[in-house]
Amino acid sequence: MNKERGFTLVEISLVIFIAGVLLAMGIAAYDIYKTRARYEQTWSNMDHIRDTLMEYQSVTGSYPCPAALDNNGAFGEAHCPGTGVASGTCDQGVCVVDSARDADSDGTMDRILIGAVPVTTMMQETVSGSQTNVIQEAPLPSNAINDGWSNRIVYAVSENLTRNTDFRSDYGAINVVDETGQSIMGTPGTAHYVLLSYGENQAGANSSAGFEVAPCIAGTAETPNCQRNGTFVSGILSKGNNAGYYDDMIRFTEWTVTNMWSYSMNSPGSVFNTNTDGNVGVGTNTPAHKLDISGGVLASKIYTKEFCDAEGNNCYAPEKIGGEDPAMNCGDANMAVKRIGRDAPGDNPNITPGEARVGCQTIFSSPAAVTGNCTGTQFLAGWKGSAPICCDLGDADCP
Repeated sequence: MNKERGFTLVEISLVIFIAGVLLAMGIAAYDIYKTRARYEQTWSNMDHIRDTLMEYQSVTGSYPCPAALDNNGAFGEAHCPGTGVASGTCDQGVCVVDSARDADSDGTMDRILIGAVPVTTMMQETVSGSQTNVIQEAPLPSNAINDGWSNRIVYAVSENLTRNTDFRSDYGAINVVDETGQSIMGTPGTAHYVLLSYGENQAGANSSAGFEVAPCIAGTAETPNCQRNGTFVSGILSKGNNAGYYDDMIRFTEWTVTNMWSYSMNSPGSVFNTNTDGNVGVGTNTPAHKLDISGGVLASKIYTKEFCDAEGNNCYAPEKIGGEDPAMNCGDANMAVKRIGRDAPGDNPNITPGEARVGCQTIFSSPAAVTGNCTGTQFLAGWKGSAPICCDLGDADCP
């Protein structure tokens, strides 16, 4: 006789418990996966926006103004608030704040414009009043201006850099700091623009429809990003329920000053090399002079105090070539210039020893020693002994 055996209540409870644990683990893993995917999507979109901004600037000569964060009816259209719009206010969805920098030295703090990424404008350029597509290499889809939580990515830009008439790479005015308020930039307060996502808690974010998703949370590390005052915080991800909470995401482009080149404060628009002890080479990685060029130099004008040989010796003033300098005269009808320079060979009693001079050489002892003349269409090409070397026009074999 076969005996049938069922499950006990304990066994059923154990199976349900294990299934619940596995389900909870699966849900947690899926949540982690979704969160990670949203962060990765946000970084990817920011990189895409950055590439398009760079291409737009290379085509137009400036960055675009932001678009409205609140979708005021002109989706993705850049709006540049006029100079009459007061700092601390918003105009058609684009807010204006003062920076802590006067890069253009006009006596007022430079302004920063804060809004959304102008996706529509970045696909177009105004040329003589007509719209033509210019961003062909990296078209920006409309959904790429949102982060992984479908909220608008904030775009803040230094206002001076939105004018192509006076764009200068050192006119950035945005500051980016860490959680302690210390600047993380090579030169504080010189960022061209900032891209900002309010992250997982979405505090301070505007949805893709333009509505505020969640209010700012006061007293946390990410609070300054909500305040949108021209200084942005780029911190370390921290989700603790305390003042250190930070889940925002930041991308920015800044003007960096190298140790080798700098803008001149005395001559705006000019740059100078700060390497006072070394040399600059063009076409050579072993420059032997302050400017050492391996190759030809094309210039409409050259200003120099002296011409020298490759070793920096045998120097002479440019007037020796371009002017009526007595030192350039051999002073003898029987002599001709052989070489120019301080060490030029020859004898010339008109030249003071040690000065740059011409080296003169006797061609023939006297005019009477000259034998023969060039005739007809021939021309004098030189001398051989006391006889002239005569050539015909177009004679390729003539020296």
